[in-house]
Amino acid sequence: EAQQVPILQYDGFEADDVIGAIATQAAGRGIEVMIVSSDKDMLQLVNDHVRMLNPMKDDLVYDAAATEEFMGVPPRAVADLRDA
Repeated sequence: EAQQVPILQYDGFEADDVIGAIATQAAGRGIEVMIVSSDKDMLQLVNDHVRMLNPMKDDLVYDAAATEEFMGVPPRAVADLRDA
């Protein structure tokens, strides 16, 4: 608030759910999205319009190819891999 950064907060939803919903909606409109997170679960959102920057790994940016190289599966299969 002191830096006047907008805060989105929805009762009953975790931050990653809100980030995922916004990223998916924006990407569906053709907007380029950069998620900043170290949460591997967020890699499932990576696609042609969504990339993820991991600040804990020297600001490594994951696109679909980097996600598959890192996780061993394409982004659409990350959730299945994490649940296994």
